[in-house]
Amino acid sequence: MAAVLEGTELRIEPLSSENLKQAIELLSIVFPPPDDPTTEELLACLNHEGFSVFFDLEYWVILDDDDVIGITGIQSDISDYKEAVWIGWTAIHPKYRGKKAGRLLYDLTIAKAKETGKRYLRVYTSDYPDEIVANKIYVKRGFKLIKVEYRPDWECNKLIYQLEL
Repeated sequence: MAAVLEGTELRIEPLSSENLKQAIELLSIVFPPPDDPTTEELLACLNHEGFSVFFDLEYWVILDDDDVIGITGIQSDISDYKEAVWIGWTAIHPKYRGKKAGRLLYDLTIAKAKETGKRYLRVYTSDYPDEIVANKIYVKRGFKLIKVEYRPDWECNKLIYQLEL
């Protein structure tokens, strides 16, 4: 899948060993420590292994030339794998925000979720101020808030959104 965005050719490709390092670097920019995602989760995707309670991990990156500027993924959770697939780590490089690259990621994520034949696409996030924009995007894309749970270890609420596929 390729798309032209503001005069730049963007490519969407599966996460691979060739783009893994850049994908991890992007995630560490968007989700700085201590919230940064684990390398093990992305490696599990490449090795077709499970990770924690997740399995069937699939990730894709958006490339501008050879630079990773976005990442998204889907995965199954052992607790609801028969009915739902979950959005994995999703991020757009700050320089590309507001330029519709994120729309490409969400369109891809929803399309890939539909291909699984599951009934729902779910995502967990929080009410942390840094995630307010993402939460608004989920609602705009048709996701419904289905659960709010206070997480003292996060010092905020865990929010679960769901989209009927």
